[in-house]
Amino acid sequence: MAAYWKGRPVGNPVGHFVPDYEIVLRKGFLGLLEEVKEKKAATIDPKQKIFYESAEIACRAAIRFAERHADYAQNLAEMTDDLGRREELLRISQICRRVPAHPAVSFEEALQSFWLAHVMLHICSKDWSVSPGRFDQYMLPYYERDIREGLITREDAGELLGCLWIKFNEVRIDVDFVSYQNVLLGGVDSQGCDVTNDLSHLCLEVTSQIRMIQPSLSVRVHHGTPKAFLEKAAELVKNGGGLPAFFGDETNIASLMEVGVSLEESRDYAIAGCEEVAVQGKTHGALRAGIFSQAQCLLFALFNGCYAGEDKPAAPATGDARQFTSFDQLMAAYQAQLKARTETAIEDSLRRDQAAMEHTPYPFVSLLFDGCLASGRDITAGGAAHNLTTIAEAGTITAADALYAIKVAVFEQKKFTMSEVLDALRDNFEGHEALRQYLLKKVPKFGNDIEEVDRFCAGIVELNDTVIRELDRRNLYGGFFASGSGLSNAFMLGQWVGATPDGRKAGEHLSVSLGPTHGRDTQGPTATLNSVARINFAKQVGGTLTHLRLNPSTIARQEGTERLAGMIAAFFKKGGMGLHLSVVGRETLEAARKEPEKHHDLIVRIGGYSVYYTLLSDRFQEELINRTEHGK
Repeated sequence: MAAYWKGRPVGNPVGHFVPDYEIVLRKGFLGLLEEVKEKKAATIDPKQKIFYESAEIACRAAIRFAERHADYAQNLAEMTDDLGRREELLRISQICRRVPAHPAVSFEEALQSFWLAHVMLHICSKDWSVSPGRFDQYMLPYYERDIREGLITREDAGELLGCLWIKFNEVRIDVDFVSYQNVLLGGVDSQGCDVTNDLSHLCLEVTSQIRMIQPSLSVRVHHGTPKAFLEKAAELVKNGGGLPAFFGDETNIASLMEVGVSLEESRDYAIAGCEEVAVQGKTHGALRAGIFSQAQCLLFALFNGCYAGEDKPAAPATGDARQFTSFDQLMAAYQAQLKARTETAIEDSLRRDQAAMEHTPYPFVSLLFDGCLASGRDITAGGAAHNLTTIAEAGTITAADALYAIKVAVFEQKKFTMSEVLDALRDNFEGHEALRQYLLKKVPKFGNDIEEVDRFCAGIVELNDTVIRELDRRNLYGGFFASGSGLSNAFMLGQWVGATPDGRKAGEHLSVSLGPTHGRDTQGPTATLNSVARINFAKQVGGTLTHLRLNPSTIARQEGTERLAGMIAAFFKKGGMGLHLSVVGRETLEAARKEPEKHHDLIVRIGGYSVYYTLLSDRFQEELINRTEHGK
């Protein structure tokens, strides 16, 4: 295989999506195969014929894949003397001979059909964040039927789910990288009615029992979310593993409608990977335009397109900041740099998408996306119903705090000149500690419920969307480019970004997604969430999150659970988009760093995903320790 690809051009792998697993459960691959054959027979377009032939091969391969599992289970059954195990293996063999070739008729068959399809999606594309989506919705009919007819008990169903939860941790990219697989619970249906159910509750219970890092469980929250369900989810958060994450229905639905998705489809949104918003089986394109640093855009604006300390331009010249006589001039330069970098991201995305369309189609993935079979186009050729390309932000709040610091300290208070600030940035604040401390501690920062500061920072966030709209470009398939915080570990880009006017030194972390910069939010979690809720998240369809670290003592006992659930509900009522929580004290993190052998099972939340703390690098461990700990 390696010899075949040597010297051949390739495009992108596909990932960060939520496929339509339900179509496999309802039709089976034999049903899909018949549909593909009918489409092939009806077309005279040679490109469509090639697509349908590829899809036909993929259907047959999927059926054979399951048959091989059936054969293997039967062989194992014949080799064992354990009658109980033999019966179990023969049942596995029987189920794999039925699904995913045929439609599932039981809960166990539905789980097996889902799992084999999920594994094949990962085999077909070397990318991550292929997510199950609204698992408690498309699995519910099979669960309810089996319970109603007495075929299984709730305990039986929980055991099967526990087995599946363990299997999620076996899906790896490059051997040691566990893929993020976001299972989403609750929310509303196409008419806006709550659809939380017993299977939703059972998924929370199983996650509490199976303490592992996958699946990346998430919960949708809206005004009609049952109190008991939200409190059960809050109680799970208190376990300390960072699960589940929470997403606000009102804002996520509004963000999809901003880019032309219908209300009914938007209500069926799911989360792909960390926080990327997607309509399951319909939306393709999260993070295809990559990621860049808004904090670096500000430094380019301050140093006329050069890196601090260098004279060679790395970006367009936007004027000598030492000569700026108003803050508006700096804002104009920043916006020009932001627009230039956005345009570069768009051009890069178009080139990658063109290469993917020409060289690396994904017929199996395309089978599970609405629109591909109807149009006879691969997912990499724009076959999905909605093609949305998002550009991920990094350090936008760092840039916003830094701009506000200059606005206040240089142009309003006239405490320092622009030249003094630029000299300090060039020197990484060495010899300028008094200036740094003023910028760091005397100028208010985002995350403390100071409306003036928050409104200013929200405006800087919205500039990301503004410049995209001003460029008025479309992706390769005619879809929108859109903004989003994207990767929740984008703070790592800070290691390549020089000192910034908020008092941050070169190489230090950037802000995490659209939450406050570490240590800048000092007024408690409610103040932090009030600040974040002032951002217009309808302009963030690429997805975003806010991360809080809470001391366990703050939410102890039942009253703590109720307070936590109330805080979560209030955040989304005010317009929040995504919320991830870690419940772990600094002392625990420091102890685990010193004696990892005693804390091998400590799970923490990095951003959009949970990990085993002792397996993290020193840099990641330090980053978590330095995050603001609320309620200590």
